[in-house]
Amino acid sequence: MRKRGFLSFAAAVFFLFTAGAAAAGTYVIRAEGKGLVFETDRDGAWDIPEADRRHFRPGERGTYSRGRDAEGDFLRIDERRKFYIEAAPRRDAAAAATPPAAPRETRIEVKNERVLVPAVIGHAGREVKATLVLDTGASITTLNRAAVQKLNLPVVEQGTLLLPGGRTIAAEVVRLAYIRVGPHRLENFAAAVIEHAGPQVEYDGLLGMNFLKEVDYRINLKRRVIEWR
Repeated sequence: MRKRGFLSFAAAVFFLFTAGAAAAGTYVIRAEGKGLVFETDRDGAWDIPEADRRHFRPGERGTYSRGRDAEGDFLRIDERRKFYIEAAPRRDAAAAATPPAAPRETRIEVKNERVLVPAVIGHAGREVKATLVLDTGASITTLNRAAVQKLNLPVVEQGTLLLPGGRTIAAEVVRLAYIRVGPHRLENFAAAVIEHAGPQVEYDGLLGMNFLKEVDYRINLKRRVIEWR
């Protein structure tokens, strides 16, 4: 991470149901010797300049986005923090030498042409299991309120979801501690919560693209599994 200083700025409200930059991935802060490293799941790892280390703590996790302005490429952590970066991240020789893991699988159900995937949703030390429809047409993972009611999820933003056919439905943006599907766990995860109306359904929501774009998978309908790669 190039030393440009710690930058603070006033950011516009991030509204998940309208156009806006999505998170590039997740990060973790880890200690290395006397320094700190900003390690991402998608863009490599970056040394945090000494002058900026006071703003981070080892073990801190979250999501980040990537952008570019007149000063160059940057990683944005939250509304107050962004860092300008060099063209290439530091190399982790141990990670580079590690062979890719073998494919892992998750059993799915296929009902009424829907792929139903088991998931675990966690917040504030509690977990609930949910069955979600894998939906590449949904920009955000959406949960029926009844399925997550006992988690008492904090509402981040009020909004609306645009449904096929142009109809809209009221929704709330919440921030989960994590969502886990198969071997993949995404932390500090945004989801929409809605009131389900109509006949009872056999699923608890939709697994949308804000999860699916972060993982590499293949659906094997013949064997009824998701193969994670």
